[in-house]
Amino acid sequence: MGNYSPEVRDCRSETNKSNTKIKELKKLLTKPKEKGQRKIVEEIAVEFTKIYLWKKGYWVMGEQQSKGPADLYAYKIIDNKKIDYFIDAKGIHPKANYKPAFKRKISTFRERDQVINRIQSIVYKDEIRFKDLDNVLVDIV
Repeated sequence: MGNYSPEVRDCRSETNKSNTKIKELKKLLTKPKEKGQRKIVEEIAVEFTKIYLWKKGYWVMGEQQSKGPADLYAYKIIDNKKIDYFIDAKGIHPKANYKPAFKRKISTFRERDQVINRIQSIVYKDEIRFKDLDNVLVDIV
């Protein structure tokens, strides 16, 4: 068992479901400051992050608790080594009136985040970037 990734057809099926959900959620977007918009934008960011990870061959699992440390857990095995990430998805409203700097939000639980190797995915429109605790870009292989 050198490499272990989900089957392409499974990823394709889940990607199609996520794309459908993103389209439905985008219909609900109005102005950035209106009530409920932040939750919609974060749901879009979670779905977009899942799609990105499936395309990279990761197994992706969602959080079970609403206040957990990460939105997603993703892993794959290459050459009998596990590559895994706890990912907190953050979105920037596509109608925001500024160009985002793609800086991660500061964590109030830095020690915990170091232990679990938590990173953030930052999604703006169709662009995604992954950042570590020190706001350094993470290359997802």
